[in-house]
Amino acid sequence: MSSAINARVRILDAAENLFAERGYDATPTSVVATTAGVPKGLLFYYFPAKADLLRALVSERLGLG
Repeated sequence: MSSAINARVRILDAAENLFAERGYDATPTSVVATTAGVPKGLLFYYFPAKADLLRALVSERLGLG
């Protein structure tokens, strides 16, 4: 797996766990980036807004998209 794809997967993994633990509104993107081990700018490269991150989780992980 390329490092770029790996970073995207790490971001999604971190967001999934943090949203489940803390809730969407209580989880800042900076915490998602830190947990994923990526710069915040890279998170926004893949997901320009926090809502885009949630949409990707719902569509890719839950198959509801």
